[in-house]
Amino acid sequence: MLKRLKNLTWIDVVLYLLYLVIAIILVNIVLLVKEEMRLQEELELLRQSR
Repeated sequence: MLKRLKNLTWIDVVLYLLYLVIAIILVNIVLLVKEEMRLQEELELLRQSR
């Protein structure tokens, strides 16, 4: 019983870490896309100002 409980907590910890990593990756992707869009807008403004 104790052994099974320990195994369960290990699985829970691994899944939690996995979700954490996925969440961090998703946030980074969103931030990169926003930054890319901002850079594109700045490039457009620079082209128009010339």
